[in-house]
Amino acid sequence: MSFLSPITSKITNILPAALNKTGKRAPVSRMEPDTFSIITGKTFLKKAQIKDKIGRPCEVSFVEEKFSTNSNVENIVAYVNGKNVGIMRLSYKENEAYIDSLKTAEHSERKFKGIGTEFLKIAVEKSMEKGHKGRVSLLAAHTPSPALFYFKNNFRTRATLCNSGLYDAMMDYSVRTNNDVERFSKMMKTYYMELDEKGAQALLNGKRLYKNNSSGVIFKKMIDDNKTLIADWVHVQTDKFQEKGMIHILEQNKKGCFDSNIISDVLIKDTQTGKTMYVTKHPGMRYSTIQLEQIKMAAKMKARRHNIKNVHFDF
Repeated sequence: MSFLSPITSKITNILPAALNKTGKRAPVSRMEPDTFSIITGKTFLKKAQIKDKIGRPCEVSFVEEKFSTNSNVENIVAYVNGKNVGIMRLSYKENEAYIDSLKTAEHSERKFKGIGTEFLKIAVEKSMEKGHKGRVSLLAAHTPSPALFYFKNNFRTRATLCNSGLYDAMMDYSVRTNNDVERFSKMMKTYYMELDEKGAQALLNGKRLYKNNSSGVIFKKMIDDNKTLIADWVHVQTDKFQEKGMIHILEQNKKGCFDSNIISDVLIKDTQTGKTMYVTKHPGMRYSTIQLEQIKMAAKMKARRHNIKNVHFDF
């Protein structure tokens, strides 16, 4: 997906408003769905409550409009008080919905808050209608990167992407601590991201997964006069008898800038001898001897805190 340049609310309204009983044109958001469809010939999807930039509630209406003859492409347009404030172009692949582009007035002017998330919910609902169980994918490409916005809404980098675990770890730390990870901001500006079934259902229920997990800093330690070493635990998934996660090693310099170094994969399983932690190298990642020792230190500290007596390393 190309995250296109944001539009502004000054764009000419491409949707004609309906005439009310007084003969004046009524804003789109005040029109009843049936009346709207009859007058415009377009498909009314839903209304949602959002907020303006100073926190006042307002209503946004979403409409499906046809801009081409391609039946596999849908264009969803958002209106507030009859003004165009956003558009999403949606298409479908074999087993998922794909967001080709998404742009909103809120991104540039910050006049409204929540339009982008409502667009994503519509993409999930459309995916479910097609039998794709809410799965949605996109290519987050823009400057600055919108990847953090999608991560907050339960998208993750595609597992087949090289170093996808590291990207997710950096974004997880950034959104939890409100700190910019320098390497993340300097690395690739394009991220192939996907929303799975669990993330899709959570999004519809208003839940953000990064707020509902066990992720958190394991320790902070001064390593010299200029740098602080940070070991961060990143929760990935919890099943009935096991938890998957990552140990993420970062550094913070004296100026307060954060930089990501490496991650390792961790599996905590319930066994006959109690909980056991397995720590492995992340595929394709190179480690120095010092970095491996840092991972071991972090893993042992987390194990002690959670009464895990058995810890195994593959290095």
